[in-house]
Amino acid sequence: FLHNQIRAKGGAYGSGLSITQQGLLSTYSYRDPKLTETIGVYKNMGSFMEEFDLSQDDLELAIIGTINAFDPPMSPRDKGIAALYHLVRGTNYDMIEERLKEAIGTTVEGLKKHHEMLTKAMEEEYLCVLGSEKALTENEELFDRVVKLDYKARTQS
Repeated sequence: FLHNQIRAKGGAYGSGLSITQQGLLSTYSYRDPKLTETIGVYKNMGSFMEEFDLSQDDLELAIIGTINAFDPPMSPRDKGIAALYHLVRGTNYDMIEERLKEAIGTTVEGLKKHHEMLTKAMEEEYLCVLGSEKALTENEELFDRVVKLDYKARTQS
């Protein structure tokens, strides 16, 4: 939904949704020429999920596409970084296995049940945009305040 609406139709370079274990939901797009329209897409995610339909074949393809996240090919260095990440986050092999089982057991009806959570999250209307001064000025009615970040690129000699 996000890819089709924001990337394919809206012209952004990409978009996505992230939900942490702690329940923090965030959406993002980047190099997005249609800020207002994208925010509207995010606000409609819950409605989309309520009506969501997917064939069993397409669902299975989507599930297969997520499996790599659970057991990606890794170099010894990557394995060390992953081990440190899991140590810091307090996750272990059993927790990862449980999430894998949940992913494999995903159903369309199970996905549709998330529509209320998405709708409620978007009703909170927390908005943070990093963008060009021009884009922010053109859409200033969306924000309570605009903060100019002073960033100077480092150059190597």
